[in-house]
Amino acid sequence: MLKQCDDGERDFGDGSVEVEELLEALCKALWSKSYLLVFDGIWDINLDWYFRLKERLQWCNKSNQSRLIIITTRLHGVAKRMVGPNNLYRMQPFSDEDIWGSIFTLDEWWLPEEHPIVVKMKDEMIYHSHGLPLAATTFNTIMQNRVFGGE
Repeated sequence: MLKQCDDGERDFGDGSVEVEELLEALCKALWSKSYLLVFDGIWDINLDWYFRLKERLQWCNKSNQSRLIIITTRLHGVAKRMVGPNNLYRMQPFSDEDIWGSIFTLDEWWLPEEHPIVVKMKDEMIYHSHGLPLAATTFNTIMQNRVFGGE
């Protein structure tokens, strides 16, 4: 990422880089550009680093470009510390019916609902997906392999 940010101007041969260098290069790359940054699956946060990034991005925001930062996490406390209580959006889990629809009819694959493996596993898959669409997608792949044969 750093090499892309500074157009290869610096050599980071050993892979080590100071946080300030990363922040500087990122801000320089984003200056006068519209962007969407996604920090996905945050489990723990170094608040000092995040606040330094936030400061730099606010400096970058002096031009009139569109900017958006999305942070995903399952940990409410981490999200609240990062964005504050007024900027939180808590996604609700999918209903059992929606999850089953995702497991049963994803893409071009239609699992035969009457297949013994599907019948046996239906309630367990719905329960263990916890309303999360990614879990439903994973179960769909597993069931395709079990029902239709595969790896």
